Amino acid sequence: MSAELPLGINRDLCGAHTTDDPDPGTPEHQIEQPEPDWTPGPLPAAGGGCMLRRMPRMQVYLPDELYRAVKERGLPASELLQEAVRAELRRQELLAETDRYVDELTEEVGAPSPRAVAHAEALLARMDRRPTRKSAV
Repeated sequence: MSAELPLGINRDLCGAHTTDDPDPGTPEHQIEQPEPDWTPGPLPAAGGGCMLRRMPRMQVYLPDELYRAVKERGLPASELLQEAVRAELRRQELLAETDRYVDELTEEVGAPSPRAVAHAEALLARMDRRPTRKSAV
């Protein structure tokens, strides 16, 4: 199946045709095309293809050393940023869910006693002093 282009885009762009295309015999000026709700227009893409700009743009500032590293390694900055933002959003969702769970648990069984808090803090302190194990490679 070929890639679909939204209505309002010339169906000959990038050589793509869709199943939604009108009868090929219909003259272009007779095809009813709604006004697109995004910025239409083909952009050249690597590999001789074509991409349509649909996502909003955002300017991001990087420290010099990060910028150089991204450029030197040829990393896809946009994809990396998208993944980082998704990961941070997910992290925040998990933290919020944890807070909700703790609140529900506290309502159900009550707040921990000072003795239970002291015991938990002692366990955490022991775990922090423990050396981390490294797996053999």
